[in-house]
Amino acid sequence: MVVPGRAARAETGVWLSVLAYVSLTLLKLAVGALAGSLSLQADGYNNVTDLVASFTLLVGLRVARRPRDENHPYGHGRAEAIASLITSIVMAAIALQVLLAAGARLLGLQEGTVPDPLAAWVGAAAAAVLFTLFAFNRRLAAKLNSLSLWALSRDNLSDALVSTGTVVGIIGSRLGAPSLDPLAALVIGAVICRTSWSIFKESAIILTDGFDEQELARYRETVLSVPGVEGVGDIRARLLGRDILVDVTIKVRPDLNVVDSHRIADATERELRRRHRVRSSFIHVEPS
Repeated sequence: MVVPGRAARAETGVWLSVLAYVSLTLLKLAVGALAGSLSLQADGYNNVTDLVASFTLLVGLRVARRPRDENHPYGHGRAEAIASLITSIVMAAIALQVLLAAGARLLGLQEGTVPDPLAAWVGAAAAAVLFTLFAFNRRLAAKLNSLSLWALSRDNLSDALVSTGTVVGIIGSRLGAPSLDPLAALVIGAVICRTSWSIFKESAIILTDGFDEQELARYRETVLSVPGVEGVGDIRARLLGRDILVDVTIKVRPDLNVVDSHRIADATERELRRRHRVRSSFIHVEPS
């Protein structure tokens, strides 16, 4: 279950990204056309796809805030993971576009022009804005433990690197080294690909109920440390958005009554919440 207040605060970071991307897109496309910079115009179109990703995340956060219903007894927290998955696909498309454009320039299939210095100043300003946005969303994602905001912050970083590469390419073109433009684009495309794959893998693991075995082993150790627990049977965990759900079977003395067994189960639940921030746990009690 996603806490409504947390999701609402997460939307703040997304809306800031949307406003920044709208402004930067219009500025880059206009200045890129006036200054004769194809790379700055491409960077502007890159931000158009970022707007699509941001709106996708907004939809995911809104859906995640919905309470439990008959068809979703665990809530709608996985909408965040679906939104992050879509974001990773959009980022992969951006990376492919950057790599193809860079390859065409390196192979001489696309002729380059020497842009006006104004294009470099706009690219540098855009990079500064995006680096600031990345830092803000990263801190907010860590504070709220939000997968979608974490994905968005990494997208902000990728876009900041794209703008930085654009500036390098523009300056290189003006200094008589036009090959710097496509080479920088290749590096940026590789960075975006890596980020996209990281987000895709993390989202896919959540959506397929995957979980880190080492983390699960730490949960087992915590359960065994609870007074009265003599053994651990089956233990499973999964993520619902960023909330952890654990199912565990504990073994207690067979001569304990229901009240004492329930007290041990409650203590186990508290320890999992205290040590590992497990939001919900189902404790099944069996005689050892």
